[in-house]
Amino acid sequence: SSTLHYKKGVGALTWEVDFYGSFSSFLADGKKIEAKHKILNGEPISYIVLVLKEGQSRTVKAVH
Repeated sequence: SSTLHYKKGVGALTWEVDFYGSFSSFLADGKKIEAKHKILNGEPISYIVLVLKEGQSRTVKAVH
């Protein structure tokens, strides 16, 4: 799992959450989101893109 806390900034923050491996989905703060896939350094990557507002925290876990 991975957690990001966006303390302070100008506008929203776009976070691409990447995990090595082939996962079907992620749980982002308990909400299931279908994973996207790509190859990085010859290895499969599963990822989602989240937008955080200032002061917001998000936690993401990969689901097989």
